[in-house]
Amino acid sequence: MLWCYEQAQQLAQKGEVVLCVDEKPNIQVLHGDQPVRSMQPGRIELREFEYKRHGTVNLLAKLVVHSCRMRSWDLERNNGD
Repeated sequence: MLWCYEQAQQLAQKGEVVLCVDEKPNIQVLHGDQPVRSMQPGRIELREFEYKRHGTVNLLAKLVVHSCRMRSWDLERNNGD
């Protein structure tokens, strides 16, 4: 399997394309306005640990290895289609 990634440029010159495809299901969609206490000298930034959940998303991504071009899609639901 790793051989394909190592040889991606040479394979592309022969008309072969190496793709890396991944799925990241059920990513939590969180509310982005958590209260923050800013950093001060000698103190770290603090964020509120509570959040409002707004469901999940499913993300598909592909990488064309020899060109480093990436594309992604989000799916309304992951039903196998």
